[in-house]
Amino acid sequence: MSKIVVMQMIDSLIMGGAERVAVNNANTISEAGYESHLCVTRTSGPLEAFVNAEVKVINLHKRCTLDRKSIGLLVRYIKEHKIDVIHAHSTSFIVAVIAKLFTKVRVVWHDHNGNRVNLTGKINTALRYFSYFFDAVVVVNNDLYKWACEHLLLDDSRIIYIQNYADLQFSNEQVDLPGTDGKRIVVVANLRNPKDHLNLIEAFHLVDKQLCLSWTLLFVGEDKDDEYSAKVKASIEEFSLNEQVKVLGVRSDTAMILKSCDIGVISSYYEGLPMALLEYGLAELAVISTDVGECPQVLGQGEFGLIAKAKDPKALSEKLSMYMESELLRDQYSKAYHKHVKMNYSKDAVLGKLMKIYIKIRQ
Repeated sequence: MSKIVVMQMIDSLIMGGAERVAVNNANTISEAGYESHLCVTRTSGPLEAFVNAEVKVINLHKRCTLDRKSIGLLVRYIKEHKIDVIHAHSTSFIVAVIAKLFTKVRVVWHDHNGNRVNLTGKINTALRYFSYFFDAVVVVNNDLYKWACEHLLLDDSRIIYIQNYADLQFSNEQVDLPGTDGKRIVVVANLRNPKDHLNLIEAFHLVDKQLCLSWTLLFVGEDKDDEYSAKVKASIEEFSLNEQVKVLGVRSDTAMILKSCDIGVISSYYEGLPMALLEYGLAELAVISTDVGECPQVLGQGEFGLIAKAKDPKALSEKLSMYMESELLRDQYSKAYHKHVKMNYSKDAVLGKLMKIYIKIRQ
């Protein structure tokens, strides 16, 4: 049997979690010696700079759901390059299924949306009908697995839980950041409501004033200057934290920012399995997460990091204070979590599972 040819598909290349998974998969597959493709259905973005040169990239520039020109381009590309499997992430499953109707390609759909179980209406209705054409489904936590088994139109044996993995490239370059070395807290998350930066800002405000003044909180991620962004900045202003809390926006040097920080936080009120949580581990940060999605499981229910109740600034504040007051505690947790991530969330382990799925559905 010839080597399998796989295409990762994603709507854009913004600095989001699903987008990073798609790029990581494409890169890892190419590094393993397979022909790897990456299809962007709508718009590119800063993550394109992190795509390996060996990965072949196509951008459909799709303007609407049924853009005949874009779909035609994709179908021709699939046939020309003899793509065996499309691994579609998030909402790109619609384009993938349409392409399947005109080719022999197989479709794997990857669900990253930790709030899927609470969604109603058109999104999940469309997903249910399109799932009839899926050859396999990958989910990132147990709640999504249960939901998929109950609602999607394919056999449970073709629904597989596979953990995400992180892949950061560190260098010796120095990064200029606000704050003092040894006293930086970081959040890698686009400024979107579910990430609940407001919860963290209030929690940071509740920390003892003298302790708070010596630390800096950094927000790294896309800032759309929208209503939520305005609320975040207004909250920073309201609590007089302009000198302590900084919104850095999208950065191409995220890996080096993480290496220059000490505490990594997930403050969301829902998640699947956030890439940032694993990236914190690779960067050897002491981690705090809210009790959402797969985060408690990744942190060993508290063995490898501190866990706080979601939407509870006081609880999160208490966890922050524990780390901020004790370098020894930070060091103990950061080393244990780094080892845990390297052992259990490596790209090699995940690649083996993915290739097994791809080969099985191609047969």
